[in-house]
Amino acid sequence: MEAHKPYHYVCGVFIRQHEVWLGEFEATGKELYDYALNDVATVDEYEMVINMCITQQTYEAWWARLKENLK
Repeated sequence: MEAHKPYHYVCGVFIRQHEVWLGEFEATGKELYDYALNDVATVDEYEMVINMCITQQTYEAWWARLKENLK
């Protein structure tokens, strides 16, 4: 796996209520957003995916600023 993918959310999810780890995945912010709009099954899942979108966008913006400052 590539060490750094600033334009992808890379992770897995641990569902505490069921004590299960749900795989590893990577997705762009757009893929996460599209999933939130079209494929979530519950309000809790929607909230989790939207939080992933926000996290990805925040990280991507930070990475862009960092790259700009290194020039």
